[in-house]
Amino acid sequence: MTAAKVQLHSQFFMTAVIILLWTIWKVRNELIFNNNQIGLQECKAMFFQELGLTSLRIKESLTDLFQHWIQRLGKDFLLDFSS
Repeated sequence: MTAAKVQLHSQFFMTAVIILLWTIWKVRNELIFNNNQIGLQECKAMFFQELGLTSLRIKESLTDLFQHWIQRLGKDFLLDFSS
C-alpha cells in the first residue's frame, strides 16, 4: 500500500482506499444477492460516484483540492485501464 500512497501523493489516500473497499463490497453483494455480475467499467463508475458523494462531506476549506484530486485520479485511473 505504501507504493500506492506515494503514487497518489495525497492526503485523501485513506478516503480512496475506504471507498474502493466499499465499492468492492457493493459489487460482491450484487453478485451474491442479485446474481448480477458487474463489469470493470461499471465498477469504476460506482467508485467515482461514491467519491462524488464523499466530496459533499469534505470540509469546505478542502473542497476545491478534493475535486481537483478526483479529476486527476480519474485521468490516471482511465489511463491505467485503457491499455
